[in-house]
Amino acid sequence: MARGKKHVEASKSFDRLRLHSDADAVSLVKSLATRRFDESVDVVVRLGVDPRKA
Repeated sequence: MARGKKHVEASKSFDRLRLHSDADAVSLVKSLATRRFDESVDVVVRLGVDPRKA
């Protein structure tokens, strides 16, 4: 699948394997925003809680 110039450029600007802090991740997302609509971000938090015992 072909990728656009902006997508390729944005992909090169950060490391996908590195874990980012909250503030760093938010600033990175804001700097990469290129669309004319309100973009959203999904957050996954692993709490390490056993759901059977919670």
